[in-house]
Amino acid sequence: MNTLGVKAADDKTLVVELNNKVPYFTDLMAFPCYFPQNEKFVEKCGKNYGTKPEYTLSNGAYKMTKWIKGNKATFTKNDKYYDAKAVKTKNLEMFLVQDPKTAAQNFDNGKVDYATINSTLVDKYKDKDTFTTFNEGFLFYLSLNFNNKTIADKNVRKALSYAINRKDLCENVLKDGSRAATGFVPSQLSKSPAGKDFRDTAGDIVGYDVKKAQEYLDAAKKELGTDTITVDLLYGTDESPMDTMAEYLQGSFTKLKGLKVNMVATVKKDRIYNRQANGNYQIACTRWGPDYADPTTYLNLFLTGNQNNYGKYSNAKVDSLMKQVQAESDLNKRWDLMTQVEKTALDDLAYIPVFEKGAAALKAKNVKGVVHSPVGVPYTFKYVTIK
Repeated sequence: MNTLGVKAADDKTLVVELNNKVPYFTDLMAFPCYFPQNEKFVEKCGKNYGTKPEYTLSNGAYKMTKWIKGNKATFTKNDKYYDAKAVKTKNLEMFLVQDPKTAAQNFDNGKVDYATINSTLVDKYKDKDTFTTFNEGFLFYLSLNFNNKTIADKNVRKALSYAINRKDLCENVLKDGSRAATGFVPSQLSKSPAGKDFRDTAGDIVGYDVKKAQEYLDAAKKELGTDTITVDLLYGTDESPMDTMAEYLQGSFTKLKGLKVNMVATVKKDRIYNRQANGNYQIACTRWGPDYADPTTYLNLFLTGNQNNYGKYSNAKVDSLMKQVQAESDLNKRWDLMTQVEKTALDDLAYIPVFEKGAAALKAKNVKGVVHSPVGVPYTFKYVTIK
């Protein structure tokens, strides 16, 4: 299709012509939604495609051979994989939909070699040599509804942000390797042309200061003509650790004089597709994970009209800067523009970053080569060896 600037040069080569230089293009192509499909196979399977191992086709290191839905999936080394010589483990078995407690018990009993656990189990395992943590890449943050009179008051937003002791939440409550957020673009996402992490160049933009929080709240009360400000905090009970985050925030916010919090508990599907999508909320606990290794995967959420900008934040300067980012071919200038975007939007408190999600896991001592990635596909088992 010439109008798209996409063509197949041969059976194994796809050529894509871009209007502007896209530094993260190859990373984007590694995102699952861009994985190639065998058209003949897909059409042959029809509506059964992807529902059973025999209706699933893989060009990766492993192919699915058994699948007991809601229980277990079995994978076998793909001998036709282009780099099959690098794949040392012949079989993988994955237990599906296991709660962390059951996963930990199976690990202790030798039934599994690797198991992810949650914060409640960290203290039990943290001193063992099988315990490990890693960066998941997700940013947990607060989405703010700018169509709400209370939230539209900038002093309210500043009070809420300064009231959060992010370091305490991560180190003493979550305890799973999560890190206090200092901006909206997480650390370890991407590096500048000079090789510096975005967070190192953009610096710390949000922080904890109870005194400032109270001062901003007092100013907001005067502006809104009230002695008490009440906010609704929406969260999903099926989005662990979203419930833990919400409970912690409730405690942090209610320490401020003249601030009350109504906890609005629901489930993820209702939170996103009903309440947030329809603007039926004040503050929502939510998260975002990177689709590709570039700051724009987060910065796009600031754009006016972005479909995931549920709070309807809008800033003409941010929109203008982002247009410049999209058109800029000088990578150093582009990087500087992106730091300006984040600073401008967070000066507005477009969102309130809370923490960068870490994860805790148990890994058998004889297992080597499990690769964790904070961007794109979270786990890679290609290099796993079991001694």
